[in-house]
Amino acid sequence: MTASAHPLEASRPDARPSRAEAEAAVRVLIRWAGDDPARPGLLDTPDRVLRSYDEAYAGYGRDPAQILEAACTGALDQDMIVVRGIRFASRSDQDMAPLVGDAMVAYIPGRRVVDADALGLAVDALSRRLQSPATMASLLASALDRSVRPVGAAVLLRTVRVAALMSRRSTEDAATLDAAYTGTLSTASPWHGRLASLIMKERPIRVGPSREP
Repeated sequence: MTASAHPLEASRPDARPSRAEAEAAVRVLIRWAGDDPARPGLLDTPDRVLRSYDEAYAGYGRDPAQILEAACTGALDQDMIVVRGIRFASRSDQDMAPLVGDAMVAYIPGRRVVDADALGLAVDALSRRLQSPATMASLLASALDRSVRPVGAAVLLRTVRVAALMSRRSTEDAATLDAAYTGTLSTASPWHGRLASLIMKERPIRVGPSREP
């Protein structure tokens, strides 16, 4: 039976502000910051901000379950499939601060497997939204259940706030780990031991050179 959509997928507003309203809001923020949105260097800033938002938040117009569904084929075996090192960038829903990280997706096929590239596309689609990493992990696990319909699935995200990357020598202590499990890859399953051993082998996130004191 196909799993139902994640509750958060149905929580979006029915109507979005117009582009003109959004540009006006950017001009308000510029004034709030203490500058003049009418000065030459800022005249085109509202338009540039919205164009950057078009890319940063394009995930609201993409369904990760549909991306995965289109890339499914018949399963050849029942062993656990693991795809690691899927890099992503996102934004926190607490303060809109930028986040970077990588995802590991593991699942035990039922009758279907999915192309690894499609998993990367699904992660990218979900990352281009305002959310917590825990929410992103939960949404991706839900999308896997609805499309690939595995016996069990696990999504693990290691995430770092970009501000932490700029202020710490190492990112290892700054990274957080969020996970979502379904079916036979739940924490009560013997499969979870195999999964835990893979997690322990993961390296710290390296996004750029560490800042020297």
